[in-house]
Amino acid sequence: MATSTNSVQPNQCPFCDRPIGSAGAGFMEHIEANPECNEAFELWRERVDGDMPGGWAG
Repeated sequence: MATSTNSVQPNQCPFCDRPIGSAGAGFMEHIEANPECNEAFELWRERVDGDMPGGWAG
């Protein structure tokens, strides 16, 4: 997992820093194809779920 203090780049995976096609569909395709990023994304979702009323819909 990337531990950079720089701002998030919309065309870069926040978990591995590899380029992605887009912040939306490109990101979803990337995490589906990369199990380590998918695992990090699921962990992130678990952590922020309680912070958002109604849960995370994204």
